[in-house]
Amino acid sequence: MSDFAGSYPLGNAKDLLRYGFYRCPLGVKIRLLAALDEMGSLTVAESVFIDFSRRVARQR
Repeated sequence: MSDFAGSYPLGNAKDLLRYGFYRCPLGVKIRLLAALDEMGSLTVAESVFIDFSRRVARQR
């Protein structure tokens, strides 16, 4: 158990605890689900980059 004390998963879990009771607005949930449905199994970073690129292209 001592090897788990300073591990990355434990640090990540501690970081996520602050969002444990956060209530996300329905619109954000719908956009997230739609993006996941559209993007499939991409990583979050890839999905954000693709979405950001589309928004920049629309603004031009």
